[in-house]
Amino acid sequence: LEREARAAAAANAAAEREARSERQQSARAAEKERRRAARQALVDEMEAQARREEEARREEEKARAAAPRAAPPEQSDARLALEREIAQARSEVEAARRCEEAARAEAEAARAR
Repeated sequence: LEREARAAAAANAAAEREARSERQQSARAAEKERRRAARQALVDEMEAQARREEEARREEEKARAAAPRAAPPEQSDARLALEREIAQARSEVEAARRCEEAARAEAEAARAR
């Protein structure tokens, strides 16, 4: 009877170890996926920012070519609009960076558990 109890306890301990190992493996896989997604989001945002900046530059060149003698207020308005677009793009990249940092911190917390 005692042998059976020890065998049952050993079987339970082995099952618990296996379950813990599976949970850890699952947590590592989830952490890896979160990091990949955060990196991809950052890359996507940087690419989008580059496209927006390039489009703004082309628009500025077009405006300059179409109205080479534009009045100073028009130039100022166009410049302000471009600066707003650039500031927005930078803000979006910063948000993506914060998202990646949060994912990294979450992964580290998961690893610590």
